[in-house]
Amino acid sequence: MDHTKDIRDLTIVLAGTGRLAWHWPDMLALAGLRVAYVLGRSTDGVQELAAKAGSFGITDPAHLPQAEDLFVILAVSDAAIQEVAGSLKGERRMMIHCSGSAVSEGITDGVCYPLQTFSRERQPAYNNIPFFLTAYRPDTEAILKQLVLMINGKFRFIDDDTRSRLHLAAVVVNNFTNHLVQLASEYLHGAGMSYQDLLPLLEETVYKLEEMDPGSAQTGPAVRRDLEVISKHLQMLQNHPALQDVYELMSRNLQEKYRHH
Repeated sequence: MDHTKDIRDLTIVLAGTGRLAWHWPDMLALAGLRVAYVLGRSTDGVQELAAKAGSFGITDPAHLPQAEDLFVILAVSDAAIQEVAGSLKGERRMMIHCSGSAVSEGITDGVCYPLQTFSRERQPAYNNIPFFLTAYRPDTEAILKQLVLMINGKFRFIDDDTRSRLHLAAVVVNNFTNHLVQLASEYLHGAGMSYQDLLPLLEETVYKLEEMDPGSAQTGPAVRRDLEVISKHLQMLQNHPALQDVYELMSRNLQEKYRHH
């Protein structure tokens, strides 16, 4: 296929029905684009997302048009990328995936990694999402750049190794933070309190990071080397071993980090 360099000339196929896939039709709509076909393994999941997107829902790749130039977005798990990409290979098809960690040169034509957490229940500000792009061929680079610009998103081209490092850091910042809130919530539940009482604190933590580097923003008993408070907290957590382990590990790490402050 002689890939055209205008995404508006391509028929868009969305493979996947998970959390990220759920948002792609809305992101594309900002660019004046629409998903023509939703492809997935679950008939119910495919039909639900296809109805939302105003698309055709299919479970068999053989039902995709053979005489059209396709732009295929693989919004599937890392483990499924190679298999799904292999089932969709074709001369008239440009294929990208959305994973932060998967390396797929020779399998797909590029990567469009939106660095954000996605849930069905909440719609983030799409034009505030940074898209990290990897192109394995020049025509894919042009299409990816055009796509994100049409969404009014921010973008940067990076290589596979840099994207993998970024994904690891994103897991620490997002997934681990969410887990810490969950552990704190379970602990507070016994006192009749809610994690919602912590939200103003979390918001200020994020606001500070917009103006200060993390090292300067760090506070707390471990930084102050207040061993009496740390010991008291660890005793209070005797019936919450998971949170106790995290508290002890993080306090020890912080004390080591700031031992000369």
